[in-house]
Amino acid sequence: PDPETTDTFDGGFRFSTGQIQAQIAGYFTRYDNRLASSYDPLLDETITRNLGRVDKYGVDASVAYAPTRDVLLYVFGSINESEIKDDVQDDVVGGVPTFLATGGKNESGAPLWSVGGRAQYNFGPVEIGAQAKHTGKRFVNDINTAEVGGYTVVDLDVRWVIAENPFGDEVALQLNVTNLFDDVYVGGFGGDLDNANPFVQIGAPRAASISLVFGY
Repeated sequence: PDPETTDTFDGGFRFSTGQIQAQIAGYFTRYDNRLASSYDPLLDETITRNLGRVDKYGVDASVAYAPTRDVLLYVFGSINESEIKDDVQDDVVGGVPTFLATGGKNESGAPLWSVGGRAQYNFGPVEIGAQAKHTGKRFVNDINTAEVGGYTVVDLDVRWVIAENPFGDEVALQLNVTNLFDDVYVGGFGGDLDNANPFVQIGAPRAASISLVFGY
């Protein structure tokens, strides 16, 4: 019944030269009456729970380096932490409320960290790029007794400029391959207070697409 409210503070630094662009940013968010939700496949309902006060904080950083006009290297990473401040009431037994040991634990569902990178090279009319991202572990429940391990996804893209249109822009064919190694991983789940077997979504399998790009 109580609305969720937040106070957020963030700040960062950016550094730029002819070849390097780097940035780092930090944030802190304090939630009161943090409302988290998860889907229950047995009830076919979305259940919302109130976690009380939750503090979330983290850091995002990235560096892009272009040693030549034809080469681009890019790395990025983030750390995401959360802390549930109090034990959350679970039930009432014999007129006495019972609580789960959520105090001091991480909120479920969100990865604790992620890191990745991209490399891109221009061979004249053909440009090839590849990128990889590793997503760290996630807690399945808010009492942190079960977790899902991290996973890595690699994508590939190739762009071939085949002509120039009457407007002076490029006409290109582009190939995109996602999840290049066809890894099976847990893409997402809602999390819960204490359920160690939530409804999960399996990540998308390997897929490829070809596009005709016509600039104007």
